[in-house]
Amino acid sequence: MEQTLIWKRLTVALILATACLSTCFYVYVSYDEVILKIASGRLVISSLECAYNNTNNTTEKKSLNNRLNRSICNDTADVDNRVGNTSVACDRAEKLTELPDCSIAFGNWSNTTRPLVALSSFPGSGNTWTRHLLELASGVYTGAYSYDNDLYLGGFTGETEYYKRGRTLVIKDHRFRDEYKSAILLIRNPYDAVITLYHYHKMKHTGKIPLREFRNNAEWEDFAMEHFKKWINMMYEWISSNKPLLVVHYEDLKNDTVHEVKRMLEFLNTTLVSERLQCLEMDIEGNFHRHKEETFDFDPYTADMHTVIDENIRLANKLLTNINVTGVRNHTYDQDLY
Repeated sequence: MEQTLIWKRLTVALILATACLSTCFYVYVSYDEVILKIASGRLVISSLECAYNNTNNTTEKKSLNNRLNRSICNDTADVDNRVGNTSVACDRAEKLTELPDCSIAFGNWSNTTRPLVALSSFPGSGNTWTRHLLELASGVYTGAYSYDNDLYLGGFTGETEYYKRGRTLVIKDHRFRDEYKSAILLIRNPYDAVITLYHYHKMKHTGKIPLREFRNNAEWEDFAMEHFKKWINMMYEWISSNKPLLVVHYEDLKNDTVHEVKRMLEFLNTTLVSERLQCLEMDIEGNFHRHKEETFDFDPYTADMHTVIDENIRLANKLLTNINVTGVRNHTYDQDLY
């Protein structure tokens, strides 16, 4: 009878664990993070850690962590010898008690005291990921010129804020607009950016189409040729505007994230304090950073496309040299081809 009860509870536990993993949609959670314990004929399941990983609210994290400590440490003290990893899990939970305050809020300034600063980039250049990094590092929401419901639902509260209200750190925009007083210009090699943009065109923020769809595809070729012009035009408009400008290369941001975030915050007259640095290091990736999985075993770009892109890169490097900024970084889309 007791064994039957245990198996029934185990079945329920697995169902709850699966539900927990489904709830943590954007969080990389493994089954060992859903705590299953069988002790004295009792099965105890805690989805607290799933909930802990699935919230960015610091107060809520601390509350969940305290409950997690009690669940792992106190409630299982009598069976420590039978559950070999209890003390390890207890130590792990106790390490989480000193959490930094990673809360994010609107700035306490207004549009009369803080000029509008654009976070501008060609689409597919990591703008959303950069917003995530800036929010964690500063504790202030970023905004957007155009509302994106998917980003709002994914945690970017600043999406709903009217951009001229002046309560967000920067304004995401994929175009030059004269109303901005300054800008962080995020640049990514167009070979890589246009591929990412085509994925977004087909599958939205984090989806990816099979790479075979780039082969001999007239729609892709037309799409790319149209957007190459937009890549260089946006860069030309910003650089020729003579507005205060900080150029950040996406590739540098990937390779040395903390250094580049510090540069951006300095440009925004904000300091990266130790507590916010800890917040940043705890969640570098965020929810909307598209991960590379497949690699090309063919070149998706035709000879004509290469000619156009290479000329645009040449022009871009000339523009960047004129403002004493290093040139466009090397592309990576074909790193497994040769």
